[in-house]
Amino acid sequence: MRTRIHGNTRGLTRRVLREAIWFYADELKFKPHTQVHLWFSSKFPRSTGAEMWQQSNKNHYTIRCSSKNGPYKTLQDLAHEFLHVEQFQSGVMAENRKGTAWKGRLYRGDFMKQNDAYYNAPWEIDANGRSYWLYKRCRLHLLRCGFRLRK
Repeated sequence: MRTRIHGNTRGLTRRVLREAIWFYADELKFKPHTQVHLWFSSKFPRSTGAEMWQQSNKNHYTIRCSSKNGPYKTLQDLAHEFLHVEQFQSGVMAENRKGTAWKGRLYRGDFMKQNDAYYNAPWEIDANGRSYWLYKRCRLHLLRCGFRLRK
């Protein structure tokens, strides 16, 4: 797996961040030719901590994170977004012009515009349900490797 990190990571050294990324990729069994670009920005447009999208190359993903968050929140957000990458790679989630497909069922763009539809989308329920477990395992891994996080 190849990664690139851009921007100010505030509270997370690049070494810790790379270790966490490799941990997530290993735990989620990413394909070896996967590429992930992380962009940290203080001008993040949403109240959420991160967002992910797939590039035209099916194995290339971009994740944009808020650089305003501390190290713990950043690692939680990355766990969530890496679960979305895993959903794409396993084929349970796909996007096209009409909307997002989850396990073969298409959810059109108008579905996502409904109140609370984002949080009720099956891919978000899946990622929210598994992200805390993945984050906690990563924290334990980082501690075992001797990394300490600053708030």
